Amino acid sequence: MFDTVILQVRPYAKLKRDIRSIIKDFSVRYKVYRDANSMSGPHITLIDLSGITHTYEDIADRARQIANKTEPFKAYIDGIASFSQLNRKGGPIHKKYNYVIYLKIVENDYLLDLHRRLVSKFGKEYAIHKNFVPHITISHKDLDTRKFNKALKEFKHFEFKRSFTVNGIWLYTHSEGIKAKARYVKFGGNRSGTSKKGINTGHRKGVV
Repeated sequence: MFDTVILQVRPYAKLKRDIRSIIKDFSVRYKVYRDANSMSGPHITLIDLSGITHTYEDIADRARQIANKTEPFKAYIDGIASFSQLNRKGGPIHKKYNYVIYLKIVENDYLLDLHRRLVSKFGKEYAIHKNFVPHITISHKDLDTRKFNKALKEFKHFEFKRSFTVNGIWLYTHSEGIKAKARYVKFGGNRSGTSKKGINTGHRKGVV
């Protein structure tokens, strides 16, 4: 039995390599070696199910019910942003806050709706954070206040604009001492890889 199942979307291979290069550069520059993408690769977390009470197959089936009613859409990356969160577990250096540096995902109606429907499907059994900030993490481990402030200053004008098509949901398992599993659930609105109506952009007004 796995402790955690994370439902994610992931960029295509070339973009993942570009993002890994940014993460590697960041790690070397600030001596941060415990990045959040080391196991499952660069991704956007949709929901994080901890304390699993269902089988993996049951969770996959429920995710598939959502995916079958979803069409492909575009996700847009636009630069770097950050936030800090209270560290309730102490962490490796027992700091008060976890400082998170991430690639910012442009607010997108289709991405927000996908998250909302997943929360509706799983939220009664699992404690899910409803304050959804879609992002691809660059670093959130071993980053103290000094390094965090230095990184924000040095990356203030960093430009990284990319887009990728979201065609499905990845289910990634995590549990101490157990080999991780990953499964891809393709959107039902795009069985052949192209939508009859084209790819949804999900743009908010004023977003290019």
